[in-house]
Amino acid sequence: MKWNKSVNSALASSIVALSLTGQIEAGMNSEHKPKDSFAFAFPKDVNLVDPNDIYFYVAGLAMQASEGGLEYGIQNDNGSVTNGSGGSAIPLKHGYVLNFDWNYNPGVRVGLGGYIDHDAWNLEGNWTWVHFSNYTSNETPATSIVIPLWMTGGDSAPASFGNGANAGWRGQYNQVDLWMGKPYHISRHFVMNPVLGMRFGFIDQTFRVDYGGLNFRSKVYTTNNFYGFGLRAGVNSEWIVNKDWRFFGTAAGSMLRSHIHAKERFSVPSGTNSPTTSYIDETIWDNIPVLDLSLGLQWGMFFNCERNYVAVRAAYEFQEWFDLFYVRKIYNGGFANSNGFGNEALRTDFSLNGFSLAVQFDF
Repeated sequence: MKWNKSVNSALASSIVALSLTGQIEAGMNSEHKPKDSFAFAFPKDVNLVDPNDIYFYVAGLAMQASEGGLEYGIQNDNGSVTNGSGGSAIPLKHGYVLNFDWNYNPGVRVGLGGYIDHDAWNLEGNWTWVHFSNYTSNETPATSIVIPLWMTGGDSAPASFGNGANAGWRGQYNQVDLWMGKPYHISRHFVMNPVLGMRFGFIDQTFRVDYGGLNFRSKVYTTNNFYGFGLRAGVNSEWIVNKDWRFFGTAAGSMLRSHIHAKERFSVPSGTNSPTTSYIDETIWDNIPVLDLSLGLQWGMFFNCERNYVAVRAAYEFQEWFDLFYVRKIYNGGFANSNGFGNEALRTDFSLNGFSLAVQFDF
């Protein structure tokens, strides 16, 4: 009986000691354990079961391409001119600039990427293609006149002005990006992915304008072929709303060593209205900066027992290619120098902005 009392007393003392020790350790751990909302700097994980760490995506694009400096005329409604048959284009009373409406055009983007074991780095390559075309025409009222901004039609005003004009602009856009990034969580709901890589760009443009009048037609035809390559750096980010939804954004800049080949043809009536054709062929090398911005919304879900993941992404994108278009404007008539001939080198920006809708598969 005494032995049982001794055993019971020893067991009770041990239980009390263990309980106090556990409470002390729990209190110490609770003081130093970080809050979930402040966890940071751990690699992004798609959380697939037995993953291959590879993904690919296909996107459809609706892009509005535009080029600066392609205004091709001014319609002057001064009420005193009859379609270039007499009078003067000056003073300019009710003039407005003739330009393109900049249509939305189709395109496609295809990408392939993956994650490697070395610190969960992210590698990706993608190709973007857009075909763009715009056409516009203008027929002036009887008391109006078109003042050409690219070429005038005769040797002296007012025969150098017309009663109408039409213009066209079209081309192909090809872009290849290769980059490496390191996606990591700043917090549980915010992911940053700084990226560094290469960009290759190929952009071909054709611009033409046809000025018409009672006694003449004057035409301008230009081609501008660009290719460039260089470094691209930026950051991709994700704002995680819940398991299925998230916002994402991109901001990046590039500097490309670029080759531009410009060819121009001018067809102008002489004093007897017989056409005279002139040609210009010019090649330049330059450094072209490029800016990319995008913002979008993503929905995704796991399937195949969480071995695969599919996501649908919708975004609005901006691209600005600075000083991409290179051409010379030739004047022949009332707005040139004393010899009726002028020369102006024109450098303008190429822009892309529009919508993308992508489907991505992770496996």
